[in-house]
Amino acid sequence: MDLPKLTLREIANALEQFTKDKTPYLYGEVMLIEVEGFDDYFLYSMFDYLMDHEFEAKAFLAK
Repeated sequence: MDLPKLTLREIANALEQFTKDKTPYLYGEVMLIEVEGFDDYFLYSMFDYLMDHEFEAKAFLAK
């Protein structure tokens, strides 16, 4: 019974660490779009959206 709890805890910790590690990188990549003429409000909104939608964030970073 302890093994599944430990495994779920490890998975949760790994996901949390992944998010923490990728956040500055994702922010930097979104802000690079500023040179293409998008305003700050749009870029902040885009960053917030990507933070709430992990799949879309991964796709954005892959492109």
